[in-house]
Amino acid sequence: NLTAERVLSAGTGITIQDDGANGNVYQSVNTNVRDKQAGIFYAGNLTTAMLAEESRIYVPFTMEIRQIRLAVSSSATGENITVNPLQYNGALTSSTALFLSANRPLVVTNNLVGSDNGTFTIGNAFAGSWLGADINQIGSTVAGSNLSLIFYLRSS
Repeated sequence: NLTAERVLSAGTGITIQDDGANGNVYQSVNTNVRDKQAGIFYAGNLTTAMLAEESRIYVPFTMEIRQIRLAVSSSATGENITVNPLQYNGALTSSTALFLSANRPLVVTNNLVGSDNGTFTIGNAFAGSWLGADINQIGSTVAGSNLSLIFYLRSS
């Protein structure tokens, strides 16, 4: 019958065991869940000549790809900034697109931040691969500049 009752809830990777009235409450952390952030930076005015194989992240063990976020220091005008995230095999001889072209991450015209829409073509980056992104569109009137591309990954 409390009017300002608070509820203890478990978040990602946390479990709670409640032994009931007059008992203990135990919390534990699943140490196997590890969220990672890894970033790539494209300096200066963006061009479509900026390619994934020139700026990439090594994947040491299999990880779930959770999200990709983008940020620029100056926005594009005329057209959106669009990137094509790729996963390269360990030898960098072939790549797989993480998104279909209609779902690629973007920064909308006149904005400084953007992200993907969550519709990946593959869900995991495999051990020994590389992640990167080609820049497909930079704006048509004014190109954006200084792009940070952040991969949000989870290992288990």
